Amino acid sequence: MATLLFSSWWPVDIMTGRVVTLGTLATTNGDVLNLTQRFDGDGYLTLFTHTNSAGRVWYFPIDGDAPKAWKTSLKRRNETIEIALLGHRFFYNIQSHVINDASGKPHSIKEIPEDGSAPFFLGPLGNREK
Repeated sequence: MATLLFSSWWPVDIMTGRVVTLGTLATTNGDVLNLTQRFDGDGYLTLFTHTNSAGRVWYFPIDGDAPKAWKTSLKRRNETIEIALLGHRFFYNIQSHVINDASGKPHSIKEIPEDGSAPFFLGPLGNREK
């Protein structure tokens, strides 16, 4: 029983509330891509975050109630980043900020404005015009 529980949640994560970096990828242009998890109540908030060299940030909430991810990967192929974890695969374009799942279905990604205002969605649910 304890093994089953610990495969979904890790006690240290529950007690500390720390953000666990599952994967990081840096580009030669200064972009940094992170895959993180933080225990949040009854599961893990799992996020993919892209910060460019100017400090602009985009993020994709992969799952707000996920089990602990023990194996993940971030792989770059030209302008596309492949994100793999928990049996899911997503493909993120660094230039256009478009993210699709393995079936090709587009997903929304949030941009955090430089002026500190509320984040907004980009993509099929948000298409914000600037």
